[in-house]
Amino acid sequence: MSSPHKCRALRFLQFTFAVLLALSYTFSFGAQKDGASPSVRVARLALEVERACAVRAVKELQHSYAQYAQFGLWSDMASLFAESAEFVNGKETIQGREAIGDYLLTKLGAGKQGLSVGELRAQLAVRPLVNLSADGKSAKGRWWEFSMLGRTGVSAEWAAGIYANEYIKEPGVWKIYR
Repeated sequence: MSSPHKCRALRFLQFTFAVLLALSYTFSFGAQKDGASPSVRVARLALEVERACAVRAVKELQHSYAQYAQFGLWSDMASLFAESAEFVNGKETIQGREAIGDYLLTKLGAGKQGLSVGELRAQLAVRPLVNLSADGKSAKGRWWEFSMLGRTGVSAEWAAGIYANEYIKEPGVWKIYR
């Protein structure tokens, strides 16, 4: 199930919960410990659902990055970055989405979209830890990555490392910021 469908399902559950909450309040099936009104509790629940959807969207963004890399879709990878993003790879720092796209195309793609015949570039991003900011407009994430890189008859290697990324929400869409 894709993220929008999952969020719709969560919103349906939120609505169902709101109805049940209103009914329980109406029939006095027990007082709430925090003393909050049903509308306050529903508003809190709506915020929690929105934040859960944001964390899920950030995770899916990072998985998209790895999947695009697997197929050498460098321009698609670049589209996942914010307009003013910063890409740091070792001692290299690239500023801006367009420059990042050029870097990915040149450095990883040897000037062309897609992988070469016999090339393998599998990036497995696992063990996500995503923290959403209090205002819900940015997030930080850490990922373990295991990569299998190589080319038939030429090279084969395993690589591993940790991504420590920052994300921002640009007009309704989560993007990699750093």
